[in-house]
Amino acid sequence: MNLCARVAGCAEPGEIRLTREMFRIEETANERRLPDQDIISFGRLREHEGAAANDVVLTLDDPQHALQISRWHFELRRFPDGFRLRPLSDRQTEVDGTPVPKNGQVAVKAGSKVRVARVLTLTFLSPMGGMPGASSLVTRAVE
Repeated sequence: MNLCARVAGCAEPGEIRLTREMFRIEETANERRLPDQDIISFGRLREHEGAAANDVVLTLDDPQHALQISRWHFELRRFPDGFRLRPLSDRQTEVDGTPVPKNGQVAVKAGSKVRVARVLTLTFLSPMGGMPGASSLVTRAVE
């Protein structure tokens, strides 16, 4: 099932559900919207063989610290009940202070903190400005 079908499937009749998941890079206070796709890749590599390597490129001002982030560090997978993070790297990835082994999976929700290679922290934000438990915006269809 694709993202559109899942998002539409969780709306009530007469509603359209719009996802607006965001994350913040704590070291820079930069907030970004997650791409609207089922699998989102995160890593330091911008391009590979002429194509985009990661959906979210993780960079730091200090090049030595940036090299601690793997080229393909982790992916975020969208499921009907939310997101799950799956590390692709042997380098450390922590979710809410707990290390997640390569190819393991852990749920990520609004408020979760993901520590990447001990040099970068991502905080996943609620789409509705910090309201606990919010995972999407809902609009009523006009008839």
